[in-house]
Amino acid sequence: MKVQSKIPEHPCSIEILSRPKAGAGELVSVVHQGVKFSYPNGRILVVHMTPDEGICIASLDEFEDNLPVSSVHVGEHHHSGAVQRANALLMAGKAYNVLTLNCQHVTSFIATGDAQSKELQSVLIGLGLGYLLGATAFKTQSPAIKVGLAVAGGLIGQLLFKRSKLKETPSELPTALKV
Repeated sequence: MKVQSKIPEHPCSIEILSRPKAGAGELVSVVHQGVKFSYPNGRILVVHMTPDEGICIASLDEFEDNLPVSSVHVGEHHHSGAVQRANALLMAGKAYNVLTLNCQHVTSFIATGDAQSKELQSVLIGLGLGYLLGATAFKTQSPAIKVGLAVAGGLIGQLLFKRSKLKETPSELPTALKV
């Protein structure tokens, strides 16, 4: 349910929210992110990107979806830029794309101006390393084994990302999310 179409100016607090993606399994756990804008009157709005709705504004309850949520504060000196970037994305109405415009791209762009998805980067690096392993060490094997190694590499990259996210504290965030 969309709350409104624009983020008001002058939030008193902005936070990056992270939670497990609803329906994701234990082996392949995907992180869903959004940006929480809190206002002095108690109003809370969350900007996030979904495959179904694209970039949208939701209530905190809708974003949480009965799942555990962690948050990291965005420094006050970034507030006006974050509001402007969020509104620009909302007005553009771009569609979700797992490779170029997913929830993590949107969140890091709003918070820092730099659209990155560390989770996607981890998976792609793992896929690449798995493919290289299959193409070199197992070059005489069938293509199915090489594809299997690439997929296994992607899963390992995703697992490593998941484990690193669990150990993070706000001071140890990936560079793209430091604000």
